[in-house]
Amino acid sequence: MVGRGLFLARFNRECQNYYIWIRLPNLELNYWGSTCLHKLGDSIETTLKLDHITLNKERLTYARLLIEVGLEEELPDHIWFVNEKGIQMKQAVEYEWRPTLCTNSKRYGNPTDKCNKKKGAPKPIRNLSLGYHSTKNKA
Repeated sequence: MVGRGLFLARFNRECQNYYIWIRLPNLELNYWGSTCLHKLGDSIETTLKLDHITLNKERLTYARLLIEVGLEEELPDHIWFVNEKGIQMKQAVEYEWRPTLCTNSKRYGNPTDKCNKKKGAPKPIRNLSLGYHSTKNKA
């Protein structure tokens, strides 16, 4: 098959960034230009891509951007910017997904409430039985 292939990526524990889609709900239409959207996204972290539907203004309820975020960065619920009249504007930010960080083990993808490293939590008991034992008397 021409044009198709298998791509493998090697991940290691040194990964410091992830990509996340954000939404800017109810953003005024005059801020929907590519340059303006990139600047708004860059106020959180690095803007990588704008959604095709956003670029074509096919859905006007929110603008959608893909940004690269550092694992240690906080994800704000809103951003501030100064508009063309010098007025400071507050824009809500929604995330399609947020990484789960366990506050006990400091690992991503592990919810804190299901962590085995909870402070004071008992260690799970392992069943070490290797087989069945019969208690019947042999006659």
